This record gives sequence, C-alpha cells and structure tokens, in this order.
Amino acid sequence: MPWSLTIVAEDGSTRSFPLGEGTIRIGRHSDNEIALKDRYVSRFQLEITRVGEGWQLIDLGSKSGTFVRGERVTQPVYLEAGDEIALGRSVIHVVGPKPLTRPDETVVFVDAIPTEGTIRVRRVTDSPETGLSRILVSAAKEIGTLQPAESILPRLLGLALKATGAERGVIATFSSDGELVVASMAGAWPSEHVAISRQVLSRVRDQGEAVIVEDIPSDAELKDAGTIISAGLRSVLCTPLGTSSPPRGVLYLDSRTSQVTFDPSHFEVVTTLAGMIDVTCENSAARAALREKERNEEELRTAKTIMQRLVPPGPPVPPAGYNISGSHTSCLTIGGDFFSFFSHRSCYGVALADVAGKGLSAALLVANFHAVWHHVLGSDLPPEAWLENLNEELAAYMPDNRFITLAFAIVDPDRDEILVASAGHNPVLLVDPEGGFDAVLPGGPVLGLMAGLPYACERRPFLPGSRVVLNSDGVTDQFDSVGEEFGQDRLDAIVRQHGTLDAEALLAKINGALAEHMGDAAQMDDTTVAILGRQTGDEPGPGPSSHQL
Repeated sequence: MPWSLTIVAEDGSTRSFPLGEGTIRIGRHSDNEIALKDRYVSRFQLEITRVGEGWQLIDLGSKSGTFVRGERVTQPVYLEAGDEIALGRSVIHVVGPKPLTRPDETVVFVDAIPTEGTIRVRRVTDSPETGLSRILVSAAKEIGTLQPAESILPRLLGLALKATGAERGVIATFSSDGELVVASMAGAWPSEHVAISRQVLSRVRDQGEAVIVEDIPSDAELKDAGTIISAGLRSVLCTPLGTSSPPRGVLYLDSRTSQVTFDPSHFEVVTTLAGMIDVTCENSAARAALREKERNEEELRTAKTIMQRLVPPGPPVPPAGYNISGSHTSCLTIGGDFFSFFSHRSCYGVALADVAGKGLSAALLVANFHAVWHHVLGSDLPPEAWLENLNEELAAYMPDNRFITLAFAIVDPDRDEILVASAGHNPVLLVDPEGGFDAVLPGGPVLGLMAGLPYACERRPFLPGSRVVLNSDGVTDQFDSVGEEFGQDRLDAIVRQHGTLDAEALLAKINGALAEHMGDAAQMDDTTVAILGRQTGDEPGPGPSSHQL
C-alpha cells in the first residue's frame, strides 16, 4: 500500500494526498503543497519529509502546535501508518503499509539448525586489516560519530589507503566553478601539489564512473610535461563521491611503484568508502546550514524584540479625554512599520511611518527613524516644521532608493482642532461626532530622498467624539486569493460606517474586514493601523486603549 495522507477539514470534508519522494509543507498559506482553510493553522505549520523508507514530521514553529499520537511535536517525529496528526481544527490521517508482526510476538524463534547442516564461522576481528569487512566496520564507526568532517575524512582516507595499498590519496570536492578543493590528503605529495589526470577526472565527474589506470609506462622518453607519466605515476584509482550527478567530489588514490595493482575488490571497497565520505560531507554541510539557520533565527528574534520596543509597549494609557488603539502585524519576522502615540505640550497625537522594503534592512531604518523622530519631538520646533527637520536629518544617511513615508495628526483640545501632516503617506481619515467623513492628504514628498524639500500641513475641526485613523499601505494593498486589493475605497467605507465607535471597536472592524478579505492569501506587506479619538462627556473615563502586535 503506498503512503498517503487523508485530510479531514473542520466541516468534515475529506481529501487524499499521496506522499512522493520530496518534502510536503502544510499550512494556511497558498504556497504550501497542502493548503488548509483553517484560521487556527499557521501559514506554514509543518513539513513532512521522506527519510529512508519512512516519513519524518517537523513542526515549523506553529503558534497552535502540531500533535501526533496526542503529544505536541517539539522535535522531529517519525510517522507510522495509522498515526493521527492534529493541527488547528483539522485532522490528518497517515495511511501506509503496516509492519508484518505476529499478534503477540515481534520476534519469531525457529528450531535449531539441523545437525547435518554445514556451519562456517569467522569473527570480523580475525579478518586481515586490509579485508573488506574490517575496513567497512571501521568506516561505519567513523561516520557514526558526531565529530566534524575535518576529523573523520583523514581517517576514512587512511582506510582507503590501507585497503588498496596505494601510496597517496586525496579527498577533494568541486567548487561552484568546477575546480577541485582538497578536503584531505595523505602520502608524499611534493610541495602540497596534487597532480590528477584531466581525462580521468572528466570521466569520473561527467559520467559518474570509477576509473582504474595501471601499468603506466615509466620510459623516460614518454615523460612529457602535463601527463600522468610526467608525474611518475604507475597506478591510479579515482571514484566519484556519492551517486549524484555531477558528484560532490572525488576520492583519488595513486602509486608511483610498479608493485601496486588495483583489482576488482578495490573497486568495491573504495566506492563504498566514497559513499561514506559523501555522507560525511553531506552531514557536515547540513550541520553547518543548521548552525547558520539557528544563528540567523537568533538574530531575527533579537531584532524582533528590539522592534517591539520601538512601538507602544501597550496598552498605552492616553490622557483624560482620549481613547486610542493600534495594531501592527509584520509580513516577515521583523518589519518596516512604526507607530506611536505622543504628547506635545498640551496636545496629544498619533504618528505612523512606513519604510520602503521589508525585513532586517527595513527594521534597521525604522530603528534609526525612531531615534530621529523622538529627537524632533523633544525639540522646540513647532509641529508645522517637523517634516522639514525630519527630512533633512534622514536624507543625510538614508541609502539610495530607500525612503520613509509618514503621517501624523496632533489634537489641540483648547482650539478643538487637529493638525494633519503627511510625507507621501496614505490619506489621514477623519470622522466628526455626527459621522461626517473626510480623507485628508496634505501635499508633501516622502522623507529621506532629497534635502531641502517643502512640506504642508492642514488644520481641521476636531470636536469631542471625533476620530482620526492612520494606516500603512500594507492594509490597502493586501490582495485576496484571486488578486483583488483591499483598496482605499473599502477602508473608507468601513470608517464611514463605523467611525463613531470608540477606537478599539473601530480597529476591530477594520482588522476583521481585512482578515476576511485576505482569506487564504499570503500577507503581502506589514499592516499597521493606529486610531486616536476624543471622548464625549458621556463616554466612560479614558476607556480601555489597546495595542496589538
């Protein structure tokens, strides 16, 4: 019976997925081989990979967890036929061949060997040191250790020399440009110079053949420069590492005396050792890649912690007479959006910035912007001059083709006014106490591209009961599964309809509509929304504010 998965969705519907030779990713994202419409499943929940004759499951750091045989998966798990994988509100059944065992016994004993049978025995340790069995047992012990390849390869090369009687040996791998890079060498090589026939190497690399060349003439008249003869060689054995095409590298042995003859048994032992060398190199590369991945993940976790400290540590408590709410979701582990609620003299405001790009480079620019922004806030400059000052400072260090968009709004309760400013950002959405709606877009270029640019601000009435909404373009640019944008018009309509709600409730309406529109589609960009509202006399206290990451 072939291996397959039976997926049982939350609504009870089922579908089957055959398991082939590669890796199968499962999650909510449409890029997975198996995409689940289950909101409790992470975008990339787990991987199932072929290992030998079976399958191994790895959880990819999912929030809700993956469960096999009732236990949460915290390390790789080998799957068995009949296993049940639970994730979110979905269940996956593993279908495969059952092991052949007796009902009550896993080991079946039979009668003794008949006395008329012939029995021959020999201990492996009694074999000669150059015997195939002892060589392979020693090699298997070497590759079974957790030592680095730098320690194992010289010992495997030594076993190859012992098995064949060759004088010299080299383990070499191919670089990205096809050149040989020596990983280990043994024997008397003049000035560390390794001479290998290009013709032999070509057959090994291009045709995957193990090659023996022996009985090479030693006549001095034939010792032309650049030939095997000129190197003084009498016998050569070269075999590829592993069975991939092209191979990872070669195991090369040679001799400069006439006494060494490579025979067919040498083919067997050397090609087997070459396979073990290939496994050693593969394991070493895999461990190095894992260490690099762990380093990168640790750096990203550290960067994420730093980024989380650059936005309100939440929930922030607004001054009396205001209610606030904000949310930020990174497209990657770390992102390039920033928002802040702030006080300035007797006024209170909200700001939202978006750095061009995503990932670590954008996060570094956000960190720089955070410092510059707070420097401007702490200065004696009036809010009308903030954008010009920010642009001058950012333009001095921003990389080419990188910029920041910014919008801020600051409420003056004594004048019942709000000052709105924008540097290439999305419209600032205003709702008055009666539900009247306005999308304000003051003119101003993005920050950081060029110094000496002018910026404009606008003042509008902002009475108790009014709301101001800022958002990043990750909200309006988000596609659904068929490629339709969420769009500015859809966001405007939600704010028009629900703008008289308090900040927290209005934020829930916006994020709910965005999640419904997004469905199973991948998140395209960082999405950030920040809302500031003035309370009316009949609203309770400053009210609960919220901040979500």
